[in-house]
Amino acid sequence: MSSDTYLGYGSLISPSVVAAYFFDDRAEKVEEKYSEKVFPEDESVLIDNFVEKWEELDEVEMIPVKVQGMERSYSFKSHRGGLMLSASENPEKWINAVVVRGLPQEQQDILDDVESDYQKHEIDLDRIEVYEQCEAEITEKPILYLSDSGEKFSAGDRKINELYHRTIMQGIELLTKEYGEEFTEEFSRDFLKTTFYQGQPVTDYSF
Repeated sequence: MSSDTYLGYGSLISPSVVAAYFFDDRAEKVEEKYSEKVFPEDESVLIDNFVEKWEELDEVEMIPVKVQGMERSYSFKSHRGGLMLSASENPEKWINAVVVRGLPQEQQDILDDVESDYQKHEIDLDRIEVYEQCEAEITEKPILYLSDSGEKFSAGDRKINELYHRTIMQGIELLTKEYGEEFTEEFSRDFLKTTFYQGQPVTDYSF
């Protein structure tokens, strides 16, 4: 399975997270952020260095898409506390996501290591629809990381990891520069209504 094209449906939706893979001290910066514990609602949780890197990262594309036959839920038990996202096959559901194209091999290897709790798959192109605001064509099957049936993917009574969720939602806003505010509002709505926690969309979830 060899490709420089990935499907991001969780934290990889955020351009700042993609940019983070270009930093040697990425892991340390991320752990430091998660150790803060308290995040005022009116403040950004994104790491400034990662955002700045994204703004100059011309070789990597992020293409917003809809994917048929997938279900996304907060069910992965993170070592940082709470739940993070996983995805699984479900012919009756769909999710939105981004196709990340152009990652160098070094960053692909780091990504594989970070996502080692998940199963690596390719997704067929006929299940992917590019948002109409985006003038792009997907020509190569993207790689994505799916959940398995192991204990780490059993939500139990855990809550959603707030920093993780806010990193995604604020990261979506970074797409405004390329696709416009109206688009990012639509993409955010689609994300919330196609993301589940304990069987319910997270549109009304309260931290």
